[in-house]
Amino acid sequence: MKFDVAVVKKCLVECEQVYTVRKYETKSRFTVTEVNNVGSCMVEKIRPVVSMDGLNDYVPLSGFETLEQWWEMITKFDARNGWLYHVTVLEDEVKSSSTPSDHVRIITFTGNRNFGFDRLESQLKDVHRHYPNTRWITGMAYGTDLAVAKYAADHGIPFEAHLPFPAYIQCKKWDDATQDLYMDLLTKASQVFTHSQTFSMKGYQLRNVKMAERADIVVAFNHNKKGGTVNMINHCVKSGIPVVDGFSNSFFTERV
Repeated sequence: MKFDVAVVKKCLVECEQVYTVRKYETKSRFTVTEVNNVGSCMVEKIRPVVSMDGLNDYVPLSGFETLEQWWEMITKFDARNGWLYHVTVLEDEVKSSSTPSDHVRIITFTGNRNFGFDRLESQLKDVHRHYPNTRWITGMAYGTDLAVAKYAADHGIPFEAHLPFPAYIQCKKWDDATQDLYMDLLTKASQVFTHSQTFSMKGYQLRNVKMAERADIVVAFNHNKKGGTVNMINHCVKSGIPVVDGFSNSFFTERV
């Protein structure tokens, strides 16, 4: 997101937040963007612009002295039928606490398959504490995904299970105990989605894209340099979907 109007960028720098109108609509409610000479910022899509008067309450944090001045600039940029956004600066040292947690409603998780429940329980507890009253999304793969589903089920968190293909295909090579856990967790999911009817690598990618697009924020547990989790992180960064490192609580702003 560019800030070519000096008074708007000044407001962002001095107040660490600003309301701005753009002619386009982002796909996600929340996105992370880099602003020159400012750093990482969280962008929240507020609502469509329907009239000048509808922006009156936002003038104090717009950078403009009057509503008329703001509307004149909106007209100049042909954004009178655009969207209102709230942009806030994310401080590097407190990025996790700067996330608008009271607005996050859906969290998608992604992570490596070698991370089990014992490894991630503490991190998942932190996520639950920081983002209460949310719905979780998991891909139900071996490792991180099953840990997420188990934590959600154990703590009464509603969760969606997104399968790349039918359940009997996804888990058929796992040991009996893990298959039993998997099938039990599916019965506890609020919703179960199957994104392909046959096995294919495209099924994984389709599943991941759909999971990311449904989320207000994505939490990633990754120690690898390639693979499905890395692909998910890179897709989110490219698409402007907020994605957080579940271990460090910092936002990914560049591809892995």
